[in-house]
Amino acid sequence: MFQQIAPYLPNDPRIFLTVQLVLTLLVAGGGAYFGEYLRTRGRNLATKADLEGIQAQLKANTELVETIKAEVGQKDWARREWTNLRRIKLEELLDKQIDCDAYIVRLDNSSIAGVLLPETDPQYQLAKIAGIYFPELKAETDIYLAMFNHRKKSCLDLTTEIREALGKQDHDAQTKAYEQFHQVTASNQRELRIAGSRLNSAAAKLLRHIMGA
Repeated sequence: MFQQIAPYLPNDPRIFLTVQLVLTLLVAGGGAYFGEYLRTRGRNLATKADLEGIQAQLKANTELVETIKAEVGQKDWARREWTNLRRIKLEELLDKQIDCDAYIVRLDNSSIAGVLLPETDPQYQLAKIAGIYFPELKAETDIYLAMFNHRKKSCLDLTTEIREALGKQDHDAQTKAYEQFHQVTASNQRELRIAGSRLNSAAAKLLRHIMGA
């Protein structure tokens, strides 16, 4: 640069040195200015990039939090619905047990008369509800149904014997069938009642657990 403008400068060396000094200062000042500008520009660009990165991370975190909240909310809803459904089904199970007890009473009466009871046995609905919704009550349900079926078999056997005795007009056979039936069913009736009471107690305990009481 000095060589390019040197031919146009005066021959006085002092002037030359002055010009050289001024140019040097200008170059140095310009370098300092543009250097600081570039550094500031670089910092601004870096800060902008950092902010964009932070904003992107915040957005991603917000979306993740919302997703988790939605999943948790869905699970809470499903849990509440399952709890409510189990409460309803537990009430249905106890209603079916009452139906079974009432069915056995009617079956007793029809058996003594030698008549088949024209009703659907409610034990299958009870077993279905217990099996699907309440594996916790399996032991109590199985015992109750075993006692129920034992009593039912005694009633059906009595029905057959009474029908045969009536067909033969054999009053002695009819009386004997009654006596045998009452001997067999006396203990079974007590066992069925105990099994029903245990199923009720277990169901009540389970209901308290389900409802968090």
